Order: sequence, then structure tokens, then C-alpha cells
Amino acid sequence: MRRALTLVLVAVLLLPARIGLAQGDPGENPIAPATGAAAVVAQGVSGLPADDVIWIAQTLTADQALGPVQVGGPGFVVADKAAVMLTDANGGVSLLARGETAFVPAAGAEVAALGEKADAFKLISISDASVDADDVLFAGLPFAAPEGDRDINLVRVVLKADEDAEIANGEAPAAVLVLKGSVTVENEDGNSVKLTAGKAGQQSGDLVVTSTGTLAATVLIAVIGSELDLGGGIGAQSTTAPTPTQPVLASGSITYVTYLCPDVDNVADATTTTCNATSDLGPGYFSLSGGRLDGAQGPSSMNGVWGWSGLAPGPYALNLVTYPDGYDSMAIDVVPGVSRSGDSISVSLPAEGSVSINIYLFKPSAGSTPGGTALVGVSLYECPVGSSVDPDELDATVCTDVDSFGSYTLTLTDPALGVDLGVADMVEIQPQPSLGGDYQWQNLAAGTYTVTASSENPEDAFVMVHACGDPSGCNPVTQFDPASGSFDLADGQTFLLVIYRIPAE
Repeated sequence: MRRALTLVLVAVLLLPARIGLAQGDPGENPIAPATGAAAVVAQGVSGLPADDVIWIAQTLTADQALGPVQVGGPGFVVADKAAVMLTDANGGVSLLARGETAFVPAAGAEVAALGEKADAFKLISISDASVDADDVLFAGLPFAAPEGDRDINLVRVVLKADEDAEIANGEAPAAVLVLKGSVTVENEDGNSVKLTAGKAGQQSGDLVVTSTGTLAATVLIAVIGSELDLGGGIGAQSTTAPTPTQPVLASGSITYVTYLCPDVDNVADATTTTCNATSDLGPGYFSLSGGRLDGAQGPSSMNGVWGWSGLAPGPYALNLVTYPDGYDSMAIDVVPGVSRSGDSISVSLPAEGSVSINIYLFKPSAGSTPGGTALVGVSLYECPVGSSVDPDELDATVCTDVDSFGSYTLTLTDPALGVDLGVADMVEIQPQPSLGGDYQWQNLAAGTYTVTASSENPEDAFVMVHACGDPSGCNPVTQFDPASGSFDLADGQTFLLVIYRIPAE
């Protein structure tokens, strides 16, 4: 089902708290940039590759069929859903399980997949500012490289809602990559940047990172620290010719086909045969934003359909700008990595991938069942045996996200349809974890819904947390049993559930 970098942790709403961390000291006895709940998860010592450098963050793919991926340094590799093997140019070997990290020296490294299935991993690295970095997840602003061999650290910070942490940072900018949740990163001069899951940025000076969303946040921060006098101890680690990083090709595409459904009275009856395909709804009707696009862009004609090509991987929003005359609602076919909320369609575009979407347009007389505009998003977490059922004690620091439904059974009772929707009716959202829930029941009409959860062991306990933005206006906790798990869903509303399973002893 998941996960990692792309990487989001979900938590119940708590009162604001602060995690105090050690401040940096460039002196002879340097202090780690993070302690306590924030921790240094990888570290290395290296000179920087040029006088002017930039931070780069990338999502790369390891595939046995294609051989090892050559990556440049200095920097850090973060394993995603599957384990990878990192062999650096100095002979060091690291086995990285899911979510683990390792330092890449300036001379570079190669990353190899261990399983037969290709999987993604993240690279955060320092590169010569003159490199072509157009098609990466993030390319920062150039800065003058600090002289000498530097202590370079990767810090992982896990914050509950409204919690913050202080990170000691030196003279050079730090790179910030949000794996889950949303944060604001503010420096000592009051300059701040807001980032959400899958986004990266850079910030100079000592930092305060604050979780700003309703869910917990996980953040990686790469810090260039103190200069060290190595006395020639690592002279073999060249810093003048880093190994080229595998390019992320901007070769993806998103296309759509529109269907007018003037005679369809029930959205459930809309198909490519009951509705009429039209090629007239191009520029002026739809736009695309997100990824590395510079603002919203209209579509181009592509072999008889409308869409966008030359796209880098990442999250996009396909927006309906205006309806054709006489039409006022829309629905889409279920496509992996695609979801709809109102007149906006979210698309998660994989590397070098393509997505095609069928869009159905309806007149006001069309029924809204089951093709409404509401959705229910779900994220699943497994807690240790004996964990408390108190939701204030259950969060992503205690429980872990699960890879699949396994023995879980989830049911959504749909009052409008009079039937139950199950796991098979859910759409898996990519990349995961997702702020909209890792799985979604989509196109739901307004009504009162009931969610139930069970497993093969009837003694297992389930706790549901409704993640919401206004604590005074939502019912935060409902335990799963026949008498609860119900909630009202308005048309166009997104209802997010975090489900914790506590196995019986």
C-alpha cells in the first residue's frame, strides 16, 4: 500500500507543544544539529564539489533489470517502500530497509534494487550550481560553498499537530524535504517557507519547524555543519568530480477525454457508450497546475485528445475552468493515482508515466447517486500489542503505517445506494502516504455514513480518528463497534479517517 518518499504520518489533534533541540556550535567540539524527538539519521564528512553549489532533491528508481543507479554526492539516499543496497565509491556498503538513510560521499555511489520489483528512493545531494537541474523534485538557489571538509548531517523530525522543533544550522542553507504532513520553516530572521508532503525548500540560519496541518508531519533536513581538520585522513574522497546523478526525465503525460451525457439521468449509468465523446473541450475549459509547471497551463491537442506532455513526475491538479453551456456537474472513471474533489482532479504522475482520464459532464437533471462529489479517505496504522485505546496516546510515533489491508475488513455503509462498499471499492492514492488518505471511497452522495472495521481476530481493537481542521467543529474520536462509526457527509466534502488497529494479546 505504501510508502516512503514520497513519505506522511497522521496523528490526533493535540495541544501545542515544543521540542527543544541543541543549538549549533561551529567550534572545536561541534554540537549535533538535533537531539531528542528530532534525530540525526545519517552523517558524513566531505568537502563540497564547487565554489557555488545547490541543493537537489530527486525521486529515482532502482530496478534490477536496468542495473545499479549512479548517484552523486555529497548527500543522502533515503529508501522508499523496498530495501536497496548502496555501495559508495570508497568501498562502503549499506543495506537500507524501508525508510532508512545513508550518506553518499562526494565521489558518488551506486544504488541497486534487492527485489525483482522496481521501486523508488530519494536522493538529497549537493551539486555544482552549473548542473542542469530542470527535471528534479527540487533545485534550490545557488549559494557559496563553505570551505573545507564539513560535517554534513541528515535530521529526521517527527511532529504532532501544532508541535514545533528547533534545528541548529550553520552559515549555509539547509535543505528541507517534507515526507508527511505540512510545516512552516522559519529562521532566526523571521523568514519562513510553507511546505507540504512531497515538497522541498531551503532555509538559512537556525530553524524552527512547526507542524501546521491537522495531521502529524515527518520532515528531513540536511544540514552543512562545522569545518573539520581531517589532517589528510580522507584524502581519497575526491570532491572535484562527483558521479553523475541519474536524470529524472520530464517525459510524462496527462491526457483526458470528455464525454457529454445530456440524456443520462443517473450518474451511475454514465459510460463511454451511453455518453458522447467530444473533442471540443480544450483550452478555456481545462487547465493543469502543479509539478514543476509555472502556473496553470491550458492543454494541447495530442493525437485527437487534449492533454499535456513533457511532464516531470509529481502531484498535479487538473481543473475544470468552466462548464459547457447547459452542464453543471462532472464525474470521472476510477484511475490509480487519480481522485476528484468538486471540479478539481488530483493526479499523481509517476516517473516517465502517463495518465489518461475519462471525464463525464452532466446536465442539472442528472442524479447524484452514486456519482456525488464527496469522498472518504482512510489511512491505516498498526499499534503494538497492549497499546492504550486512548486516542491521545496513539500517533505515528507509537504506531506504524501498514503495507496492505492484510486481514483487515473495512466497510462503508452507503445509505443512498442501500449497499455496503468494501476494500475492493476503494481507490489507492499514489504517492503514499497522502494528505487525502492513502485509500479513498470516491464519488459519494451526501448522507449519513457508517464505517466498520474488523480482522480475522475478533478480539482486535480498532480506534478511528477523524482528522479535521477545526477541533471545535468535529467529532474527533469514534471507536469501531456496531453502535458507532457514523458521520454526516455533505456534497463535495472530504472526510479523513485515521484507523489504528491494536492486536489482541
